[in-house]
Amino acid sequence: MRVALVSSSIFPIPTWRFTGYGSEVITYYLARWLRGQGHEVFVVAPYPSSLPPDIPLAPIRASYLSTCLACEHEAVKFFSHVLAKADVVHDMSALAIVAEFSYKFGRPTLVTRNGFDLNYPRSHKRNIVVLSRAVQRYAQYLGIKTRVVPYGIPINEYPFCGKEDRKDYVLYIGRPHPSKGVNLIIEVAKRMPNTRFILAWNPTFYDHMEYHMEYSLRARGLKNVVIINLPSGWRGEQVKRQLLCKARLFMQPTVYLEAFGLTAVEAMTAGTPVLLSTAGSGPEIIRDKAVGLLVRNKLSLKEQAEEWRNRILDAIDIEELRQAVEEGLERRWKYEDVRAYAEERFDISVMGKRYVELYEELMRGGFWGE
Repeated sequence: MRVALVSSSIFPIPTWRFTGYGSEVITYYLARWLRGQGHEVFVVAPYPSSLPPDIPLAPIRASYLSTCLACEHEAVKFFSHVLAKADVVHDMSALAIVAEFSYKFGRPTLVTRNGFDLNYPRSHKRNIVVLSRAVQRYAQYLGIKTRVVPYGIPINEYPFCGKEDRKDYVLYIGRPHPSKGVNLIIEVAKRMPNTRFILAWNPTFYDHMEYHMEYSLRARGLKNVVIINLPSGWRGEQVKRQLLCKARLFMQPTVYLEAFGLTAVEAMTAGTPVLLSTAGSGPEIIRDKAVGLLVRNKLSLKEQAEEWRNRILDAIDIEELRQAVEEGLERRWKYEDVRAYAEERFDISVMGKRYVELYEELMRGGFWGE
């Protein structure tokens, strides 16, 4: 099978060379896995993406800041003849421009949306894949039919830590942003002065930098809160994985409709139990109490998607969150079971096989949506 994968124009892949964030790293993992299964793969992604030598790159410009309409148009402008040689085209970009203009190369095209924003592609809503059933339910509310394929990562490439390797801290890694519940974590830290909290991120976009400054000021004077600015590049990715591996508990009390908690899954890969909210994909990631805890998010699905900015501090009860952190620290977790759970559900092979099934369905003329 010949598969064309289309990545976003924001960063070259894999993104740990720049930020460590984003769905672009999933594009890299999927391309590598497909090639390892014997499929022909080429990737449309910004120069200078770093791909295995047997995966050709169709380079477009990188914006390094936000979505770039002109950059993603280059994929169609310069590479329609290449896309036309694929058996199936998989658009994983931010704006889905390739899917928008798929009539120019006439190949079956699949679209993966990495959040709950389903505005793209604008001209049609066909062959849409989302990352969780929570987003699928929101799509149904909008009148859009979707399939669900959660993200997957190469589990065996992540370090595992047992009980003897654990350090005495609660960890958050991700974007410095109120949607992730960072405000709530700092409030909980104030109520738990004897518990160490580490907040780690690599602020990239303007709002990240603003929130980094805001949270640094909020944490000033809290001796139990450490904010780590992760280095860029592979070194930063290694630091991130070691922090995930040695934490006693990972927490991410999201306020909004979280499409998929990638860092939460990375934490479980390291054997680390997780504390998530019931917003978005949280209940889908934690299907077994042996791997994590859930704290109640009071917002409805619609409110999580459309009104969360006005409900940042009242979406989750602070005292309930504090009690959940205490429970997570007191419980005797079996770290090997947490790792096994992640491997069974979120390994790259699980995601890859699901996508191959969808590719084959499209090639047979299958179709869903409008």
